[in-house]
Amino acid sequence: MPVYNVTLVRSYVVQVKARNKYTAKRAVEFFLNDPKDASEARDRKQRGFKIGEMEMVENDAIEVVEQSDV
Repeated sequence: MPVYNVTLVRSYVVQVKARNKYTAKRAVEFFLNDPKDASEARDRKQRGFKIGEMEMVENDAIEVVEQSDV
């Protein structure tokens, strides 16, 4: 089977309780790091794929908004 490198971009909104915006931003950038293959053997066999190595290449929080109703 051929091997393909696929660049995948995902955005998350993560609710964080913190002292300030800077602390919230840095905590999310630093501590959220769990790329994993969630496929099962049945999925891989039926659809003909196998996910290999994954490497984080970008990790930037782009917006921090304080919630006033929490």
